[in-house]
Amino acid sequence: MKNILFLLLALAASGNLFAQQTGTFTDSRDGHVYKTIKIGNQTWMAENLAFNIDNESWPLNDDKKNIEYYGNFYKWETALTACPNGWKLPSKTDFEILINHFGDWEKAYKALTKNGSSGFDALLTGWRGSYGGYPDKDNCTMFWSATKNWKHYRWALGISKEENSASLMDDYDSRGFNIRCIKIE
Repeated sequence: MKNILFLLLALAASGNLFAQQTGTFTDSRDGHVYKTIKIGNQTWMAENLAFNIDNESWPLNDDKKNIEYYGNFYKWETALTACPNGWKLPSKTDFEILINHFGDWEKAYKALTKNGSSGFDALLTGWRGSYGGYPDKDNCTMFWSATKNWKHYRWALGISKEENSASLMDDYDSRGFNIRCIKIE
């Protein structure tokens, strides 16, 4: 028993406690190849969705050169149908499972951000305002969920450098957030 505890502590200290299975997925719609990561029983895209939907998706700062690295931003209604076949927009519950896998919001932040222990590699892209503009780059990122809250508010996963956390929040559905699709199992 003592040896098992020592091994778990050593793995946690080395950052390998949450090491995950990686892979790739090719979107047949445009040929874009995405990194994937299995965290617990969930398989996620380890990159922001980059699929272009005319007049319904936007690259960071409206510069198409940013799509390859940062992906696109989408309004919530568009996000509902943006994921490729075999993948879906995650629910609030899917995000809760993801956060809980790491124990708490702070540990999830450290694991989910770029170069974190999980391989999820969330980039702090900020978000797109309802009428344009891209605030909060390098401070936070927001990912849409498929779950409604009330009126025009929808649940999202927010990852914030300032708050050092990954948490669920609701936000106005006309803003542009990134998408991380989850594989339909």
